[in-house]
Amino acid sequence: MGSQEWRRICLDRQLPRPRLPAGVAVPSRVCALALVLVAVAGVVGLAGPAHPSVPGAVVEAQTRTTELVAGGIRTTAITGLQSLLAAAEGYAHNEAGRDPRHLAESVVGGRSTWRGSVVLDHGGTVQAYGGPVPVGSLAAGSTAAGVTSVRDAAGVHLVGFVPLADGRELVASTTLRPHLARVDAGQSLVLVPRVGGWAVAQGAAVSSDDPVLSPLVARAAADAAGRGAASVVGTAARAGAAPGPTGTAPGPGATAGAGPGPHATGGAGPAGAGGATAGGGSAVGTTVPVVSAVSTGDSGLTVVSVAHVALQPQGSPWSGLPLALSLCGVAVVCLVLGHIGIVAPLRRLRTHCSAAAIGDGGTHAPRWRTREVARIADSVRRLRRPGQPRPTRPALSTWLVAVLCAAAPIGWAVAAVAPDQGHEPPVPAQVAVDLQNQVDIVGRTVQQALDSGLAQVSTAAGAGAPGVGAGAAGAAGAGPAGAGAAGPGAAGAGASGAGAGSAGIRAQLDALAANGRFRSVYVVDATGRVTAGPAGREPLRPAGPVPPGSGVVVDERVTRVPALYAHARLAPGSDLVAEYDIRYLSALLGRADGRLRLVDERFRTWVDTEGYQAFGTVRNQRLRDAGTAAFAGRSSVGTVTVAGSRAVVTAVALDSESATRHLGLAVIAERRTGDLDLVERRERHRRLLVALAAVTVGLGGLGWHLFLVALPLRRLAGAAGRLADGDTRTPISLARQDEIGAIALCLDICRQVALYGPERLGGATRLRGAVGVPTMVLPIIPGPRGPDPVGATAPVPRARAVVPVPRAGAVVPAPRAASAAPVSRVGRR
Repeated sequence: MGSQEWRRICLDRQLPRPRLPAGVAVPSRVCALALVLVAVAGVVGLAGPAHPSVPGAVVEAQTRTTELVAGGIRTTAITGLQSLLAAAEGYAHNEAGRDPRHLAESVVGGRSTWRGSVVLDHGGTVQAYGGPVPVGSLAAGSTAAGVTSVRDAAGVHLVGFVPLADGRELVASTTLRPHLARVDAGQSLVLVPRVGGWAVAQGAAVSSDDPVLSPLVARAAADAAGRGAASVVGTAARAGAAPGPTGTAPGPGATAGAGPGPHATGGAGPAGAGGATAGGGSAVGTTVPVVSAVSTGDSGLTVVSVAHVALQPQGSPWSGLPLALSLCGVAVVCLVLGHIGIVAPLRRLRTHCSAAAIGDGGTHAPRWRTREVARIADSVRRLRRPGQPRPTRPALSTWLVAVLCAAAPIGWAVAAVAPDQGHEPPVPAQVAVDLQNQVDIVGRTVQQALDSGLAQVSTAAGAGAPGVGAGAAGAAGAGPAGAGAAGPGAAGAGASGAGAGSAGIRAQLDALAANGRFRSVYVVDATGRVTAGPAGREPLRPAGPVPPGSGVVVDERVTRVPALYAHARLAPGSDLVAEYDIRYLSALLGRADGRLRLVDERFRTWVDTEGYQAFGTVRNQRLRDAGTAAFAGRSSVGTVTVAGSRAVVTAVALDSESATRHLGLAVIAERRTGDLDLVERRERHRRLLVALAAVTVGLGGLGWHLFLVALPLRRLAGAAGRLADGDTRTPISLARQDEIGAIALCLDICRQVALYGPERLGGATRLRGAVGVPTMVLPIIPGPRGPDPVGATAPVPRARAVVPVPRAGAVVPAPRAASAAPVSRVGRR
């Protein structure tokens, strides 16, 4: 075995062997593997069903509209039952003058929920008032109050029943007539009561003998009865039915439908409606029935909405395959680029430096591709053959190769999402129709809240008149009748109005404040000074006289929050004021999808569901155009651009016949198309997610290459240049367990050879220690040894020599002779 071969074997054992995660080949390989995994995830994420289906946005919008209708009926049932309970309570307290006729009349008329009432005595009618009441559907001998739903020849009715203290029973009913602002051809609103078959409240007829729609309606109603809400998608359109809206939402300025109807329905139904598909395999463009059902609760009534929607393509199971294949190609490019520009040059340089470290002068230097590698190889050449000129170095550097490896996946990500920019998917027309219906329902709900709030304040003012010494008798709204007319808040007010004096007034104020729609309730005198209250929070309205009579006004002196309040004359020189809670009105607006604003005719914002500055002007011209059309009595809906993004915009004005008509209010709604569950938008979001994952991999690989390969290699090239320039005293100590560390060790061997001679070539003994710690060999100093005396304690063992272990490539001085002066001496104590 020759000396060079022996040196080669010894040097190979001294050089570091990289293991995962060390090694210059690991970053490019890991990044390539990560890109392949992202490509596989893209194939799985972008895969869609092979058959067309109904867009999820259509089902969601229809379910939300149905929830609003059902919520309005639920609110009607609750309010009506509370009025019956209040009337029954007043009947029980008046033992001396119980009059069944007065009781039946007190729960009907005015703003009351009920349109007919009867007092029953063991199944027989004692007194009836108003319209007919379907008492045959009630269970005999009922002892609990409740509300049920019944259908007869006149329609679908809500029937409320309350047992009375004398064993009789008070029963009242009202006919349900829910109304949608716009019902297109083929669309229906169906009511499924607890007793009797279903009835179509609005839209196209739905027969119980229909072989397509009848099973869907029954299935949706049964599911909604158990879960609260359900949606079912059919397989084909009903024979002979006129198809519903199958196109896209109309453009700006398109007029659709009529104005709001007279029957107010509002409220929010249960969330989380689920959709079920009753089959598949139809062709694109075929209209299929979509049935959404929502239960109204204890009344047993279910509201069902039926619409015919065109099927849309949902992609294919392999729609993400082209994208994945291109990403796999990018992964191969990164792997090849990293191998050619980083891995292969460093491994060849390691071989070249190893040959120089064992004194092999016949090794041919290859042509180097990167600047840092060429600089190190040139330093080794000049160190062995001084005086030779420096060759031309390549322009390609290692950090540029790292940037190119990162630019490949980043460029692919940009190319993957670039076609989606500037193109918005079309909005199904049924979504625009449902948004218009939702805004109409919410607008009427807000109007109803303002009107009923004024009614409560007026009723409470009439009931509290004797308490302020005005000399007036109790107003007609007091007592159970007033409670039934104005709702639960007025019921409490009427009940407490029997008391006189300040205690009765305070009780009325507390009852109104507990209603939820008012933030502050108080009594003011003719100058506007608060004389009783406030109940609730501190008033927003500053001191000042209120307008004469009763009504709903806004105090524009308050600019922080709209001071909207209802007032009524309590007595001459005294008024009852109740300020509406803006958060309550905002919650009513929030029942519809999207962003809703309550504005006046000057387009000043009173309420906004997404935060706002009070009385801030709406400046977007598209929104102002929709509001102008609503104030003019036209109902419009269209897809326009708002704040740089596409949105479906519609507006509705509050009823001009209500008590708030002088305010001139309208509701403007915008629903961003980016929030809609559309197939094309879903695929766009998933492509964006895959692109972001690819960008993350690229940036991670860039950081890995720069901090663990490019920068250390640049520092090593600088140290090699200084060594070639004659600096043989500075050790090259780059402690790394990879190819760069091996090259650094070989360079330090070359430095030692230039400093101490050829005896320091590869194979020489080298101790390992920490970087920067000088290596010193401390000989053991022999001491006198002999037998220890009997009974003596055990001697203290002599100290061993302390030998720091240098790192690979550190300077190791030759060991001193035993006769040399010791650096330190450690003996016995």
